Amino acid sequence: MVREVLPDVSQGTVYRNLRRLIDLGYAQELDYGSGASHFDACVEPHYHLRCVECGRVADLPIDSEPVPCIAEARRAVKDWTISEHRIEFMGLCPACRESE
Repeated sequence: MVREVLPDVSQGTVYRNLRRLIDLGYAQELDYGSGASHFDACVEPHYHLRCVECGRVADLPIDSEPVPCIAEARRAVKDWTISEHRIEFMGLCPACRESE
């Protein structure tokens, strides 16, 4: 998408700017261990859906804060300081499900 507007931009420039956005708190990197990173402009706590077929990542549309059992789990661990948590929902996206 960037190259449509700036055809001569290098991939290194894009990634350096993404890193800067992460450092400034405007984006977050989602690393699923596949070697390919996903970047998300929504930095508020939320969950993600990942397609096991094509790798598409989408936000899980939840209107509330993290699931109550997560908040309860954080309170139950007395000797740890929990700074964040991650839950990933995996399955097939609509396009991959339709192609099966």
